[in-house]
Amino acid sequence: KPIKKPLSKMTIAEKIDFLASLPGNMPKTLCLIEADGKTYRGTIVEKKGGSVFV
Repeated sequence: KPIKKPLSKMTIAEKIDFLASLPGNMPKTLCLIEADGKTYRGTIVEKKGGSVFV
């Protein structure tokens, strides 16, 4: 049984796994993702290997 933590205590990898695995009937959370000096806004749809789809 996995231990449940508040989102604020999760690592970035744990947050991505959590948001990518939400059931389809739950509303997706809007995320701000900062990478290479740019900011992306959207919802995390899927994680495959080392790639995250927004």
